[in-house]
Amino acid sequence: MQTKGKIFDDLAQLMNSFMGVAQDTRQELESTMKGWFERWMADRNLVSREEFEMALLMAQKAREENENLSQRIANLESGNKPKAAPTPKAAATNADTEKELFTTNDMAEELGIDPKTLRQRLRALKILSGSGIRHKWNRSQYDEILERIHAKYKKRRKRRSS
Repeated sequence: MQTKGKIFDDLAQLMNSFMGVAQDTRQELESTMKGWFERWMADRNLVSREEFEMALLMAQKAREENENLSQRIANLESGNKPKAAPTPKAAATNADTEKELFTTNDMAEELGIDPKTLRQRLRALKILSGSGIRHKWNRSQYDEILERIHAKYKKRRKRRSS
């Protein structure tokens, strides 16, 4: 009886070690496939979900602005006075703000970090893809990205200090 118990114990120990090896292999395969897939996506210049949603929001905003301008033109042609036409100075300020674009170097300077480090963080947040492309953002996108960077890296600092 003693030998049968020993055989079963050895068999159980062998199965446990096999499951550990299988788990490690699975994790290594997952990380390899994920890296391969991300490189494949970057090579084909595909956009991430966040970039797509950002472009979609910009398109919706442009569509709304186009509808507003069409309505104003229709009102002017019919002789109706527009409800609230912006002053030329306010219109110029809005146009300047919309035309002003910010780069990763601007963002790095504001955050007080190296541009290379910032690009790594943007890739980690899946905001930036590829390495040779120079990205530019308008003011609202820029502010949103800064908030996301601050939120993510504040959490990391808190975890490290605990």
